[in-house]
Amino acid sequence: MLSFRSAPPLDPGTLLFSISVLALLMAAMAFSSMRTLPDLRFGLREWGKAMLAAGGAFLLFFFRGHAPWFLGFVVANLLVMLVPVYGLLAHARLMSRQVSRRLLWGIYGFGVSGVAVSYGLGTSTAVAVVTLSSAIALLFLATAVLVLSHARQHRNGAVFVAGLVMAAMAAGFLMRAVLSLFGQAEAVSPGAPSRPQIGVLLMGALFVVGASIGFFSMVHERQRQEVLDRARRDGLTGLFTRMAFMDMGRALEQARPPVHFAVAMIDLDHFKLVNDTHGHAAGDVVLAHVARLIANTVRSTDLVGRYGGEEFCVLLRDCSLGEASVFAARLVEAARHQAVRLPGGGEVAFTVSVGCAARRLLPQPEALMQTLARADKALYDAKHQGRDRWVAQALPSKT
Repeated sequence: MLSFRSAPPLDPGTLLFSISVLALLMAAMAFSSMRTLPDLRFGLREWGKAMLAAGGAFLLFFFRGHAPWFLGFVVANLLVMLVPVYGLLAHARLMSRQVSRRLLWGIYGFGVSGVAVSYGLGTSTAVAVVTLSSAIALLFLATAVLVLSHARQHRNGAVFVAGLVMAAMAAGFLMRAVLSLFGQAEAVSPGAPSRPQIGVLLMGALFVVGASIGFFSMVHERQRQEVLDRARRDGLTGLFTRMAFMDMGRALEQARPPVHFAVAMIDLDHFKLVNDTHGHAAGDVVLAHVARLIANTVRSTDLVGRYGGEEFCVLLRDCSLGEASVFAARLVEAARHQAVRLPGGGEVAFTVSVGCAARRLLPQPEALMQTLARADKALYDAKHQGRDRWVAQALPSKT
């Protein structure tokens, strides 16, 4: 009967070669995915670089003793230091987070400084192990915090596991730095058969596989979100579709405690005349211009949708009727002084009419459709009064 005691010990060389092969395969997956996912190519490219650096570094570690010391020590450690750098950049790109490249490459410089000292002066590798391991631990810790925050926000199990793997890698490299400080640098060299180094190599293999699975899971999640977002956007104007606008508006309507908001209905005046005179292509250009004008006039917390044809709708959060009136007046005035340059030459001036209404909360919260109906009535009044103006629908007086 085979027992764990009689099992052959793990061979560092086999682990180094296996990690190298796994990393190169993950790099190939990342680079090939760039062709099918061009919108996410920057994050995938950085992850591909991280895995390529890992594959190259571990392959050089595997051949240490059979290749020049410069390759097995200097180049290999320069590559291994790139792994957490590009790994952090890849996750930051994918999450649309900003990372200080100056700080990042400063940490990289600190990490490889020990390699330069050890190789240049021909001294012990302990200095290199301390600086490299400390810098790598710091970068893996930063990546773990980033990944775990994302996993908690999106409730993604695979990403959570990847974050834990990053944290374990940070702990493992911190352990290497501590052991080196206490004179055990040789025990944690890449090819050492010691238990601490075998543990680090096993974590390295887990990192290549687990972190890559987590990263590709995030890529899939981001792709799915972008597909959903495109489906919720109007293809011409980039604003929310009427259905998406209503869905988000109803979600706000059902919030507890009740939320105060105002609604503005906007109509592009005499749009049919633009189509009849300049053609539908010119009409599309005007619609897109008006959509940008509206989007640039509202706050980031407001909702803007294309309600249908040349009609738009804006939901202004935490906004009174007076504040909605200020918005409507500003939009009408801005449109009055706008001119759209047409693709075939020439310009078209335009005006808009706006009707707005504020949600009534007493005696009971008003439904979104009721507020929209009152804003639509105000828009009808604005058009009936001659267009190029705004009308605010006041709340009905109590009887």
